[in-house]
Amino acid sequence: MDEQQRHAIESLDSSQREKLDTFLAVTNLDSQVDGFRRLNACGWDLNAAVDAFLSGAAPPPSASLTSAQPVHRNHPQHSQLQNPQPATTSSNVNSTHDQSNPSNVFRHMLRFLFVPLRAAWSLLSIVAQRILNYLGLQPPLLTSPEGRSAAADFAHQFALQFGNESSTTDANSAGASITQLVFFTGLFQEALRRASREFRFVLAFIHSESNEDSENFRATVLRDSTFVRFVNESFVFWAVSNKFAEAAALRRALRVSRYPCLAVLRTRAGSSSGPSELVALKQGHVSAAEVVQWLQRVMERFGVSLTAARIEQEERDASRQLREQQDLEFARALEEDRDRENQKRMEKQRAEQRELKLKQRMEAKEAREIADRERRVQKQASLPEPLPKGAPESASIVLRLPDGSRLAYCFASSAPLEVLFDWADANGVNINAACLVSSYPRKSFKWPEDAKLTFEESGLSPSCMLLVEERLDVAVDDDDTSGSDPGDPSEALHGTSDVSVNGNEKKRQ
Repeated sequence: MDEQQRHAIESLDSSQREKLDTFLAVTNLDSQVDGFRRLNACGWDLNAAVDAFLSGAAPPPSASLTSAQPVHRNHPQHSQLQNPQPATTSSNVNSTHDQSNPSNVFRHMLRFLFVPLRAAWSLLSIVAQRILNYLGLQPPLLTSPEGRSAAADFAHQFALQFGNESSTTDANSAGASITQLVFFTGLFQEALRRASREFRFVLAFIHSESNEDSENFRATVLRDSTFVRFVNESFVFWAVSNKFAEAAALRRALRVSRYPCLAVLRTRAGSSSGPSELVALKQGHVSAAEVVQWLQRVMERFGVSLTAARIEQEERDASRQLREQQDLEFARALEEDRDRENQKRMEKQRAEQRELKLKQRMEAKEAREIADRERRVQKQASLPEPLPKGAPESASIVLRLPDGSRLAYCFASSAPLEVLFDWADANGVNINAACLVSSYPRKSFKWPEDAKLTFEESGLSPSCMLLVEERLDVAVDDDDTSGSDPGDPSEALHGTSDVSVNGNEKKRQ
């Protein structure tokens, strides 16, 4: 379909679009261009176009239309039913190709010989049709009444007369009460598609309001409980009246000669929405029991194909679900692997950070210890020489450490307490976190507040014992403990020291 044809079809108004859709549904044609040409040639008279199609008229040539060109499909657009059609209807599409085929020369010759007979028959048919229409004995073909399809109108009329409104369904509905007949109210092709999806046959009922047997069939068989249950369970039921255009093509294809007419149909093998084919046909007067027995025989004979199609579809669905499940499990496994890798990477990063912090702390500790040793060595070297014990103007000091050990040193009474703190620091006392306390009278000496006082001013001369106690007015920093355990007050106040003190002046008691 080129741009000009597409534009011509898309520019149709709603009425023309409805007539085109109805014509395609009635004639079972696939080509919108072909339907457009036929309706356009008949002045968009739906009845005239359907009559022309049913009479075997060839489609108008492309030269007669300026808004559309014929489109040739890969498959011939003949009757889509299994039973053979007369030669006059099988050639209503692609006539140009048939004439150019050498294998059809003999058939064309026969057609030419029977042209007068066909013309006379067509004339008599038209005259008879016009007389019946004039007398009101046979109404003309109608389009969808009140916007409904022919099947929907049949279901509506049936519901009004017999109270079956709740059991009607449209193309998207799913089921109704099992005690009431379920009518499919869409188009015939929609019924075929639904039956294909549900692995069922289409049971088509063509009704004639002027036929007494058909009226009795509608009033009795369609309300029989056994028939209703069997049809609802096994078929998609599509019913129309022969007065509507939607039933004309199907009636023509089935060669309906008696009413009521029941036809079991299905889509062609390998197609879910393509042409239909006839499975079984029943015409004329029949009882409910006979219909049910006939349908049961049809299902026994042809239901195997539905079962096979259902099993094949179930296998495809199972394979698809298995693939989806495998893909889901694979994706879940990949996600779990990524989570584990991320967890390992994060743990590794945390471990590396801990090791780095520990290394930095150890390095800082070592640096502090080295600095402490150097400072204590310097302070030890800067201490004045100890005076002899009992010398005048001396202060003999005994320092008791938290671990119970004692240190002794004799200072000049005029010396400042700074040398006392240097001596304590040189022996491992953290003078920043500790204070030196005399027991009686109790006095507390702190660095650096009391560093400028002399021993004599502090009352430490001529002798005194000092205790090392923790200072409560300052916070002990871990860095000030030279890496010792901050929970141990003895380590906080008296850290380890490898400074050698003069043996004559350091006594352990």
